[in-house]
Amino acid sequence: MKIVTTQQMKAIESASIDQGLTFLQLMENAGESAANIIRKVIKDPQATKCLIFCGKGNNGGDGFVVTRHLFNDGVKVVAVLTDGVPVTNEAQSMLEQLLDLGAMVIDYAGHEDQVRGLAQKTDIIVDAVYGTGYSGEPDEPHKEIFHLINSSVCAVFSLDVPSGIRADSCTDSPYAVSADFTICFDSMKLAHVLAPASSRCGRVFQVEIGIPPECRNGILPDTEVPETEEIFACLPPRTPNSHKGTYGKFLNIGGSFGYTGAAVLSTTAAMRCGAGYVTLATPDPVGRALSPTLIESTMMLLEPNEMNQISASCIPDILERAKRCTAVLVGCGLGKSDDTRELVAALVRNVECPLIIDADGLNVLAAQPEILLERKGDTILTPHTVEMSRLTGKRLNDILADRYLTAKSFAAAYHVVMVLKGPNTIITDGSNTFINPTGNAGLAKAGSGDVLAGMIGAFAAQKVLPLNAAKCGVYLHGLAADQCAKRLSQYGMLPSDILSDLCEIFVENGR
Repeated sequence: MKIVTTQQMKAIESASIDQGLTFLQLMENAGESAANIIRKVIKDPQATKCLIFCGKGNNGGDGFVVTRHLFNDGVKVVAVLTDGVPVTNEAQSMLEQLLDLGAMVIDYAGHEDQVRGLAQKTDIIVDAVYGTGYSGEPDEPHKEIFHLINSSVCAVFSLDVPSGIRADSCTDSPYAVSADFTICFDSMKLAHVLAPASSRCGRVFQVEIGIPPECRNGILPDTEVPETEEIFACLPPRTPNSHKGTYGKFLNIGGSFGYTGAAVLSTTAAMRCGAGYVTLATPDPVGRALSPTLIESTMMLLEPNEMNQISASCIPDILERAKRCTAVLVGCGLGKSDDTRELVAALVRNVECPLIIDADGLNVLAAQPEILLERKGDTILTPHTVEMSRLTGKRLNDILADRYLTAKSFAAAYHVVMVLKGPNTIITDGSNTFINPTGNAGLAKAGSGDVLAGMIGAFAAQKVLPLNAAKCGVYLHGLAADQCAKRLSQYGMLPSDILSDLCEIFVENGR
């Protein structure tokens, strides 16, 4: 599913005008489609009360069309002018049609108490104040209106985007409308799919407004929400005449005392995702302890330092082994020390196959992120928001306010594929971006990221393009978690549990 910007949506609408449509017809189509969605919650039109807040622009015009259709159905509907008479010709025309029918229209200014009284008794509120044209901050009268909408005990529908939310941003506003349902016209926008703004949208209905498909020709959205069919199209099939070398050699560098589970989870996940040859490079005592558990992978046992982490003296051997691999992962349970900092820097500067950096690999990289510019190969970073704060030097709250822009900017600046984990994980190379739709709060447990890192590494080892490897890993990780939650609950599920559900998903999709 493609995500368009407001400018791209304007270009699509302009192309439809060139095809013979008019803005007035688009408004009529949008309002009628919205009314059809709202009708689904109306059991008895004669007994239903509806309050529609209409702004001064074309979103308000859409609201007038909804008002007219519901009025004709017999609904007790009132249109409230939030900014007086609308300013666009199309919206003015729709208001005139409404007045000709004898529908009730109230100007909010000067009738605040009457509107408040209606809001306390209504069954449905429709927010048609701003739509996608919103920017800046609402003034006091609009804050009052939005508070009135949010405090009303009824079903709230927003047209296109909840008022007070910027369509092209994931940022939230404490003053914005919180809708139960959002009716999106023609194409999805960023605010519909990415938290925290998406939390204001409630359930999103995408409706057609009569724009021909050819009007999108030449308009190339750079943000998508992937779907299952697309994900499996990226993964290599298993052919009858293949062997383990066909599916890549994956080197997982991690593990230390106290963090053996991270090594097990990431290594097991890589094997479950089809990598042909998986090696865990880990301190000798850790590897010997894990040998009875990781019976399918090979071990590269390394000299430990005094903290029982990988010693910097092992770097030449690791680099030599990496030359024979098709992907390398570093960081899962690695630990933090001067030795690990040297190790990560050496891998960044010398490994030419795809390098995935996770967990402690990111934590030691944060002291010198500029070395990423020395990379000769592809790089995938998998931070959560706290690790992203360390990498960028930005405050955590600033990152949470706009994860989308933070991820894109870093990926573009350092020429990496960024996987910024969290609700709706963002996967981007700075140019093309994917917003992940799968996953749930059951993944908010230590070890989930280790499973994800191993999955991404396995796909990269099989020579799936880095951006696609990251996209596939994140999507399938979340999809397996969703299936696992149905089986074990979000409370009870463990990171290791989702690998069983992952295998079922592979079976269901013929892999």
